[in-house]
Amino acid sequence: MSPSRPTFHVKPVETALDAEFYYDEEWNPMTLTCQRPDLVLCVNDYHYDIVRCLDAAREADIPSLTLQDGILEWRCQYENPLFGAGGGAAQHQPVIADKIACIGQQSARQIAAWGNAGKVEATGMPRLDHLLRRPAVPIRRPGYASSS
Repeated sequence: MSPSRPTFHVKPVETALDAEFYYDEEWNPMTLTCQRPDLVLCVNDYHYDIVRCLDAAREADIPSLTLQDGILEWRCQYENPLFGAGGGAAQHQPVIADKIACIGQQSARQIAAWGNAGKVEATGMPRLDHLLRRPAVPIRRPGYASSS
């Protein structure tokens, strides 16, 4: 996995699991299978080199997991030149990894409906989970009297 942007998504998982992660900038299938990781973790599975690694992992009985990278919305899925607008399938159609960790139930339902039944897990998004631990901020609406 490239240590630039993807670590933004993966580092919170690494910290939460207190596990040893190996980052492969080359996405070389031979290197991956020689390392014999417990899991191949990626933030996308549409690049050719990543698909090659996921195929090699599957052949070597190494499970794989994609972390959903952002929300599902029309522009990303169908107007983005990487996917629909570029002539290819929309992202996650299909999921190449064994499983995909979805950021919520809505995403899990949608990705499952695209032919990925049995591959989706609603897990949340580790890089944003710290926001759930913050105390709630009362909403102030102009024109309404405060109840306190």
